[in-house]
Amino acid sequence: MKEGILPFIFTFITNNIGEYSSLYFYSALFQGNAALITLSAMFVIYKSQSLENKFAKIEEMLLAYFKRSFNLVMNYKDIWSLENYDEKLFGHLDGGTINNIKETIQGVHWKARFVELRLIQRDINKLWVEASPALKGIFYALILSIVLLPFSNLLHKHIYLELLLFILIIILEVISIKNLYIFIRKQLTGNVISDEY
Repeated sequence: MKEGILPFIFTFITNNIGEYSSLYFYSALFQGNAALITLSAMFVIYKSQSLENKFAKIEEMLLAYFKRSFNLVMNYKDIWSLENYDEKLFGHLDGGTINNIKETIQGVHWKARFVELRLIQRDINKLWVEASPALKGIFYALILSIVLLPFSNLLHKHIYLELLLFILIIILEVISIKNLYIFIRKQLTGNVISDEY
């Protein structure tokens, strides 16, 4: 052990990398990353739909409140047009109803619901942006495996290059999976919408 442990480990690894190691490695990497990208994309789509459903649930609750409290079915461009009092929407109603609507729209609960809607809209808009670092890393590893797979036999003749590529791709893969884990964990800790209002 006078030469040191690291040279010993390196020599042991290089002597035990088989003729088809690169072929198996890049083939498995390609299949695994293709599956991982597909599953990650499916998760992002699921999360996007989940956020859109939350948005729709709050929108339905606000409209149901209007119908229940004022016997009013709304004809509006989008939910944001109900965030503040609009004379065009409510001007045809009697004075007492208009005052009640103004009081509701200026109330704490109404404002809180629109804050919640804006947060959900923000999360929908930045979903793919937050997912992209992990997906990019996995995609780059996938491309590398496709490019290097046909040269697996040639790479084995240059054992140090082969080993270096193994190490670099494994590091890229570990970083990408860590980023993916952080993204998924963050997405799974969302807030639950209450049924109040």
